Amino acid sequence: MGLIAEWLTQELQRHPVPLRVMLRLLDKLTPDAINGRVAIKSDAVREVFERPDEFLMGYLNAPKLKLGNFLLGMDPGPTHAHEKALLKAALASSLGEFPTIVAYESEIAARRVADSARASGKLELVTEFVEPPFVRSLAQYFGIPVRGLRCDAIDTAPGDRTLAMIIRKLGGTIASSHPAPFGLEALATRVAGPFKAHLREAVRRHRDGTILERMEPAPAGRAALAPERSVIGQLLAHAAFPDGDEGVVRSVGGMLSASAGFPKAFAHVLHELLKRPHELKIFAQAARASDEATLHAYVREALRFRPVFPILVRYCPHAAAMHSAPATVPAQTTLPLFPLGAMFDPARVVEPERFMPGRPENVYALFGGGPRVCIGQPLIMQLFLPTFRALLTALPELLDAKPGRLVYDGAVIASYELRLP
Repeated sequence: MGLIAEWLTQELQRHPVPLRVMLRLLDKLTPDAINGRVAIKSDAVREVFERPDEFLMGYLNAPKLKLGNFLLGMDPGPTHAHEKALLKAALASSLGEFPTIVAYESEIAARRVADSARASGKLELVTEFVEPPFVRSLAQYFGIPVRGLRCDAIDTAPGDRTLAMIIRKLGGTIASSHPAPFGLEALATRVAGPFKAHLREAVRRHRDGTILERMEPAPAGRAALAPERSVIGQLLAHAAFPDGDEGVVRSVGGMLSASAGFPKAFAHVLHELLKRPHELKIFAQAARASDEATLHAYVREALRFRPVFPILVRYCPHAAAMHSAPATVPAQTTLPLFPLGAMFDPARVVEPERFMPGRPENVYALFGGGPRVCIGQPLIMQLFLPTFRALLTALPELLDAKPGRLVYDGAVIASYELRLP
């Protein structure tokens, strides 16, 4: 069953248009047969999101979390509510400073790849451009040293390249079926031990005030984020976990692992816009003008066509009557739900096949929905503007490039190579 699920995930990522057609036909031709077995329509998907006490996600995710349990592996209850409040406060405390960090790291990466791309005529977007500023920005924001980071289980260069691969493997395990196939389960387990030790050391150094000795020095003209302003610093100062500092380790590790979808989202946005040259030019103008509202509208619409998670699953331990359809979900059912189907439901979305930035917020289901909407949404959204602005300013030739080939590593992205015109 795990191999079938992985194959389906790969196909959904590569071919969202045939999937949309299939879901539409399935729902139209055999609604009685699928009601209670799968959620496709907008109302059904959103109902599942709104009833997290009955449609569980923690039950399915907990075994996948290699660094210890955190929000994704918890279902509603006092522990989940308490830790969610702590983590949301820590993430929000320095959010206003995060875009400056991302802008600096992205501009360095963009200048580097622009020269090499012009010389070679091609750009591998994910590993050469997106992942370096992505992981370096997160490392500073969370308060984790990255210089010299090593992991014997991963054959790659120490530092940000190793951190990128750690996040990719741990995040890919969360997004996979359990146990993750193709050797990913064993590799994630091997990666988790050294990375957990690295996180524990970072927490210890925050405690004793020596963290700055391990962090990279601030670049000229820009102050580094003070340790007490980092996510770890905020959690140590204001959070009370039942397991003490180990709660900081598992929570920070979980949030970093869950961020693995950003490089995939970035590539998906660019891929969809490269298929629409006129829209790409408007998007590039918004990026260069730092017009965040317009840029985010285009990001959301591009991801509607190619979401990071076209399919999700929930577990229903007890029989649950659906309000959105004449059906009951049987007890002990693993229920697939399709955000992609919900975002293209003609009953709730105007002209669903038309690319139309600026749709109402309730059209989108990119970060889940209801009480379990992803707490990392504000942080992840802050990555898009400075990263796209740096890339499209340094390499305007991309506006005339053709869409590339998306290559996946399970549920996460491995590469996206573009040829310059």
